[in-house]
Amino acid sequence: MWGDGPVFYHEQEILPQDGCVGVARSSCGCPQYWWTNILYIQNFYPAGDQNNECMSWTWYLANDMQMYIVSPLFILALHNSKRLGVALWSVALLASIAVPFGIALGYKLAVDPFIEMPGMPFTPAHAGSADVFALVYNKPYCRIAPYLLGIMLAHVFRQRRWDKPGGQRLPWAVSLCGWLGTVGISAVVLYFVTGTSTQLRSRSYTDVENALLLAFLRPLWGLALCWVTFWCFSRPRSFVNQLLSARGWLPVSRLTFGAYLVHPLVLNTFFNTLRKPLYYQDSVALYFYIGNLVVSYAVAAVTALAVEFPFAELEKQFIM
Repeated sequence: MWGDGPVFYHEQEILPQDGCVGVARSSCGCPQYWWTNILYIQNFYPAGDQNNECMSWTWYLANDMQMYIVSPLFILALHNSKRLGVALWSVALLASIAVPFGIALGYKLAVDPFIEMPGMPFTPAHAGSADVFALVYNKPYCRIAPYLLGIMLAHVFRQRRWDKPGGQRLPWAVSLCGWLGTVGISAVVLYFVTGTSTQLRSRSYTDVENALLLAFLRPLWGLALCWVTFWCFSRPRSFVNQLLSARGWLPVSRLTFGAYLVHPLVLNTFFNTLRKPLYYQDSVALYFYIGNLVVSYAVAAVTALAVEFPFAELEKQFIM
């Protein structure tokens, strides 16, 4: 059990059916539902049940593909008719905020930064973390707001030509307000729900407050990222752009997708082989984070050299 204090991991946990445990728990559904990953519908079928999905952490790949498929609707509309494009974009953005708000309020969902994932204990709060994941967290219509903001930023940037010599420049006061707003928004998104976890609950919000947070946290985060992107493109010689576009990030960026795919295996292998309960403290969490990060990228590098890069070269031969 949890013991006298908050526990980072424990040995007693609710197990999925059919005895699928340990490292395999995140991929219990592969024998039956592997085809949903190929079609990029695993976030809808089998109904958001993580214990029956195949590589359950790849739900975001489905989100990304689904948003990519619908993005031409907004891009073409903005290109052909500014008024129609803005209207369509505005309706979609408002819907991406209203839908998660309505779902969260209707089902009394609670904000939880520790969404229940395979290998983690589950303590119900309101309707539960599992419901937050299945109803809001992994659905594209609840996550598309940052994608829409990025589309509009690209459209505005292309129309205004902010990056051209002699082009428009924002006054320094507007730039200062933009950075202050970005820092403030980022801090709110990152730290506002601290202590609301079902595992480490120190405060709770009302149903309306939970619904507002679930509806606005992602659009706000997308807004902050849009400002950073806008600044880098409009100020190519700025320190921010020089830092973020440094060539040293290139090798890491090429391994990011591989690290995303393999890091749950690294985490599950590590935590499911612990022989005793582990009690949380900040230094231990930081140590584990750095260690698992390094190991994940090391495994991603091996995977890239053995699989990704050779197949990429083979694909080039067919295309050429």
